[in-house]
Amino acid sequence: MKWLLMAHLTACAAFVAVGDDEKCPVSANVRGHENIEWSISYAYGLTDSTRGLPRVLLVGDSICNGYQTGVRERLKGKMNVTYWVSSYCVTSPAYLPLLSIYLDEAKYDVIHFNNGLHSLETPAAAYEKGMRRALAFIREKQPDAKIVWCSSTPLTNDVKTAKCRELNAVAAKVVAELGGIATNDLFALCDPLDRAANWGDEFHFRPEAKAKQAEQVTASVLSARDANVPCVGICANAAESNGYRIVARDSWYGFNRKVFEFHGCEAWIVEPKTMADGRPWAWIMEWPGAFAKRNGSVALLKAGYHVVTLRPGHYKNGKFVSRPGNMNNKRLRESREFQKYLVDELHFAPKANLIGMSWGGFYSVRYAGTYPDAISCIYLDAPLLDFSTAANKESWGLNKKYGVDVKTYVGKDDPRQPVNMYGPIAKAGIPILLLYGGADATVPPSENCLRFAEAFKAAGGDIKIVARGHYGHHPHGLELDEQLRFVDFFNGKNAR
Repeated sequence: MKWLLMAHLTACAAFVAVGDDEKCPVSANVRGHENIEWSISYAYGLTDSTRGLPRVLLVGDSICNGYQTGVRERLKGKMNVTYWVSSYCVTSPAYLPLLSIYLDEAKYDVIHFNNGLHSLETPAAAYEKGMRRALAFIREKQPDAKIVWCSSTPLTNDVKTAKCRELNAVAAKVVAELGGIATNDLFALCDPLDRAANWGDEFHFRPEAKAKQAEQVTASVLSARDANVPCVGICANAAESNGYRIVARDSWYGFNRKVFEFHGCEAWIVEPKTMADGRPWAWIMEWPGAFAKRNGSVALLKAGYHVVTLRPGHYKNGKFVSRPGNMNNKRLRESREFQKYLVDELHFAPKANLIGMSWGGFYSVRYAGTYPDAISCIYLDAPLLDFSTAANKESWGLNKKYGVDVKTYVGKDDPRQPVNMYGPIAKAGIPILLLYGGADATVPPSENCLRFAEAFKAAGGDIKIVARGHYGHHPHGLELDEQLRFVDFFNGKNAR
């Protein structure tokens, strides 16, 4: 089906009372008309055998018109495409009525939205108001769609590129304030490219650059499509369909939690209200119920991460009996199978982000050192990395409670001790965030985390160390107003 909307469709502005701020994002003609206003759209797969596929709406201008063919080719068999490209600025009184035509035409799983290059003469304040109203309008019309905002691309003209960059910053601010909207930064993709080799004119791109744009747009659309599936349905249905008994569904710090039996162990999956792109997840390796507000777990859930744990043990008469271990070979295999289940069946991100507090640090480093290709990053907090150094280890019940036979390891230099497993982790480029208390008498830092950190750095490892001089072994984590440090670290940014 094809729509071709020419300049006479500016009559759609009659839908909106010009100057009426309740209906029009800004007063009329802030930018003024271009000499020729234009609008083109196509919708594919409305009636043929592919009509049941998920659908994406691409909204943009002539840059979008340049990459939409490549996007359609890459999405063939995965998603159907509708696109609407035009010269209208979000400040135009015709913009929302025209956009409404396509929002009313079908139900979209993803809406990839851009408006900017035809707004270069628009004041930033007016553009901000127009963007805010347009995005709110899309949400109102398509409440179940995942929205991806796409930044506008640079030009060969430096002055206009500077204005484009300014409007992108305005739009990014709106997107951040509205929340729940993904970003596809085409400006960042294109700006480093050689202008002479990749631009055909002041605005438009040559085929090779269009292909790069199509590749990134496709990736952002597919990521949004996957993130748009309701969390509860994913987790609950996958577990039940694979024969894993659901033990409980409840709330954990205001987020839905599912507890289920996994090969005799107790597994948790805590679901964010809105999944982040790529479906990232954090794995609490031990003590999942401890210090959750301080150790980044709740902050990561708010940022769109799933939070999971796997507790070894068995069920007896319907009750779970914990069987902590020392991450021996059996426990390593159990943990690896759990990760494969999350990735293969629930489509979580391929690599885990580990949270290792105290004994959980022992688990984390043993697991990461054995399967470095499966790990994205590690947060260690007062980690026990050489159990032979732990104070009062007999009172910990290491032999009985944790199944540790002191004869299993031969002193602090045994290569199986986590303190000595820094090599594979450093070689894999896995970053570590380390917190420890300078007054920790339970797990002495000098013989555990600091010894590990020194060797890890010497092996080329990337580690950020936060020393808390007056703290002992507890409490783990950071103060509540510092939780974004965890989110930044897990997102690959510099911890604040």
